[in-house]
Amino acid sequence: MIPVERVKASRSPRAVTQARAEEARDDCARTGQPLTTALLAERLSISPGYARRLVRDLNDQAAEVNPGAAESGLRAVNQ
Repeated sequence: MIPVERVKASRSPRAVTQARAEEARDDCARTGQPLTTALLAERLSISPGYARRLVRDLNDQAAEVNPGAAESGLRAVNQ
């Protein structure tokens, strides 16, 4: 994972949003809470549709690194 400070220096809004989504995922993993689309949308002030896409991307990344990680609590859920 790229440090958020380094990503912010690139000034790419997409990269900053991706880094913030990764931080949210990590925070949820630490607390044992599932990362939902509603939580991500609220935390990042983005639309639920964009949050669903980010959750899907995070799941895809996790599956590439660790094939069993996709079931580790990340789910695209509207709550």
